[in-house]
Amino acid sequence: MEQNDEELFNEFLKRNKRNINCLLDKERNIRLKALKDFDKNLLNEENDVVLAKFWRDHLLKPLVMIYDDKIEKLRELGINITTQLVERFDLQDEAQAIIPGIVARMNKIPYSEPSEEVRIEFLKLLELLLDKDCLQFVPQLSDVSVMVSKILLDNNPEMKNKASAFCVKL
Repeated sequence: MEQNDEELFNEFLKRNKRNINCLLDKERNIRLKALKDFDKNLLNEENDVVLAKFWRDHLLKPLVMIYDDKIEKLRELGINITTQLVERFDLQDEAQAIIPGIVARMNKIPYSEPSEEVRIEFLKLLELLLDKDCLQFVPQLSDVSVMVSKILLDNNPEMKNKASAFCVKL
């Protein structure tokens, strides 16, 4: 990271540190406000070096923790932000945090994730990760396979179709 990028990163971190801390707050409205702010403003950052470092070093783990939030809207925003960032950047080892977060949410019957729409969004995110870097799945393959076997038992026909397509790609 160049000197100029380092300075820009430190300024960017100062502007966004409060929202990172808010993602871990007990009050759901505070978490929601922080997620909405990230959703609205985060990808406006033009410097990819700054945003990638922020994403990998500061935002990834709190976002994955949001996947287990009780509020569906928060989970949806967390998935949306993650998806946008994964689309924008090449993967390094982010999938090693994201995949276990998704598996933990969708690996039980009855599903820990009650919303069919959110389950579909999780599966789309997994597909995106697989398309970006299939080797990231190797350490998690057995857990992902067990999760997919349970997803195939879902009553939602769209979920079964998406899960089947995911199996083929996997």
